[in-house]
Amino acid sequence: MISANYLIIGTGPIGVFTGKYLLEKNKSIVIIDNSEKQSFQKSIKLNLKDSNTKGHVYDFDHTALYKNKDTLPISSKAKGGFTKVWGGTLNRASEKEIEKLGISKEKYLEIYFSILNQIPHIEYDDVYSNFNKNKSKFYEIEKPLLGVGLNNNETWSSDLLLDKLLKKYDTKIEYLNNINVTNISKSGKLFQLHTENKIIEVNVEKIFVCSGSFTSTKIATKMIKGEKFTISDSELSVWPIFKFGKKIRGPEEKREINAFSKDKAIAKLLIKFNKRDTEVKCQLYDLNEESVNTIIERMGLFSVIFKPLINLLKDRLFLVFVYKDSFHSKESLFEISQKKPKIIKIKKQQKKLYVMTFFYNFLKLGFFLIPIKYKFKNYGSFHSGNSIVYKNNIEYQFDDQGVLDNFDNIHFIDSTSIKFIPSGPFTVSSIVNSVNILEKLFNDQ
Repeated sequence: MISANYLIIGTGPIGVFTGKYLLEKNKSIVIIDNSEKQSFQKSIKLNLKDSNTKGHVYDFDHTALYKNKDTLPISSKAKGGFTKVWGGTLNRASEKEIEKLGISKEKYLEIYFSILNQIPHIEYDDVYSNFNKNKSKFYEIEKPLLGVGLNNNETWSSDLLLDKLLKKYDTKIEYLNNINVTNISKSGKLFQLHTENKIIEVNVEKIFVCSGSFTSTKIATKMIKGEKFTISDSELSVWPIFKFGKKIRGPEEKREINAFSKDKAIAKLLIKFNKRDTEVKCQLYDLNEESVNTIIERMGLFSVIFKPLINLLKDRLFLVFVYKDSFHSKESLFEISQKKPKIIKIKKQQKKLYVMTFFYNFLKLGFFLIPIKYKFKNYGSFHSGNSIVYKNNIEYQFDDQGVLDNFDNIHFIDSTSIKFIPSGPFTVSSIVNSVNILEKLFNDQ
C-alpha cells in the first residue's frame, strides 16, 4: 500500500513543481513515474537510436494507431522533464494568450516569475543583439530564456529539482520509479492504481495526475469507462531559413559558453508575429550535427536538396520552428480499443493560419523563408492538451480544479486540463496553470 498525504503521478516539471509546493506546506508525498518501462528493441526499429544514453522512455503501450500504423510513440525523460537536446525555452505567454488561458495577467506573472526564480537559466543575446529594430506593429523579437543544468552545459531538466527535494525532504517524500498507471478507481476510502498486472491500494487525501496529456487523458477516459477522447494540438512545423546581409553569429568564445555543446540544438532567437488577435511564435535554431541529422531523417526526399546546402551556406542557413496555438491547429479524436487507442478522426482547425503569410515580415528582418517544410504529426510533438473525454457520446470536461464529475480528489493538473495551448513551447505556462490550480485548492489566491 502507498500511504502519504498526497500522491503525484509523473515526474516532469509539473509533477515535480507540484511536489515542491506540497512539501513546502509540510505535507508528505509519494511521487511516481514509469521510468523503468523502456522498449529498446522497438526504439531501434524506429531509428530512435539513442534511447539508452539519453535516458528516455519510449512507451509503445501509451501510444496510438493512425491508419493502422503506430504513431510516433510517447517519449519522455526517464526521470524528470525537458529533453536534453530540444527545448528548455522559458519565455512567457503573451497578454492575449494569458487571457485565453483563463488566468489574470497579474496572477500569471506572479506565478511565472516565482517559477523562473527556481530554474537556473540564461538569457541568450548573441543573435538578439544584432537587431536594431526589435519591435513593430507586426512582429517582436525576444531573447530566448534558456533553462540550464549543471555547470550551464546542458538543458535544465526537472530531475535536478527532484533530486534536491529527495535530499531536502527525505522523510516527507518517497519516489517510486516503476509504476505504469493505466487507470484509477476508488474503493471505500482508498484509491486504487491499476497497472498492467496488478492493483495498488493508495491511502492519500488527493491524487495529482501530471503524466502528460496523452497518458493522463487515457487514464481519465478509463476512469469514467468512456470510449473516446480528444486532444488539441499546437501544430509545429520546421522550415529552413536563410539569413542575408550581415551575419548574426557572435564571437566564437562567447558562443561556446552559450551554446552548451556542439551536439545540442538551442534556440538562438524568438520571433513573435502578430496577426489580429493571434500570435505565432518562431524559434530560430543553429544547425549542428544532431539537429541536422534529426531533421534530415524526417524530411524524406527533401533531404537530398537540404543536406548539400548546409555546407554551402554555413553560418547563414538556420532552422525556424513555427508554432500555431490550439485555436489554429487540428484536434485528434481517439477511440479506446482493446489493443491501444486509435485515431479515428483529425478535426480541422477552427481557424486557418498560413505560415507563408509572414514571408514578407521575415524579409524585413533579413531572413528568407525557404518554402520547404517538415510538419510534425498532430500527435506526438508534445505540444498538446485541452482534453475532452466521452462516454456514450456525452462530453466530460475537467473543471477549474482539473476534476471530472464524480471523481473528487483526483486532479488532472497537467496540460490535459489546460483551456488553451499558446503558440510556442508552453511548458512554463502549463506549470503556471498547475500552480494556479494548487493555489485555488489550498486557498493561496
